[in-house]
Amino acid sequence: MKKKNLLTRVIIIAIVTVVGIYLVIGPRRRPNAKDFTWSGIKQTLKSNIHLGLDLQGGSHLVMRVKTEEFLKRLTEENYTAAQNAAKDAGNSSHCNRAASLAR
Repeated sequence: MKKKNLLTRVIIIAIVTVVGIYLVIGPRRRPNAKDFTWSGIKQTLKSNIHLGLDLQGGSHLVMRVKTEEFLKRLTEENYTAAQNAAKDAGNSSHCNRAASLAR
């Protein structure tokens, strides 16, 4: 009984697989003998499966960095940070001197 059940499952899986493959790559018209040759299969695949630009190799992306603007912004940010650090250091040393004079 188990062998008969297994055989039935294998037959059903094989039929579903063959029908699925035919639906995906099969011709969209009545098939003829040429459709089953290698060139016929390639032509059928080409007409049934349409690739996007990225898969066709027609897409090209170039990333450009505007280095002058980046360096200018980076320099300005560093200049501002250095000024703030100097002010903080100047204020804290000024406060330290005032505290030491008060003693």
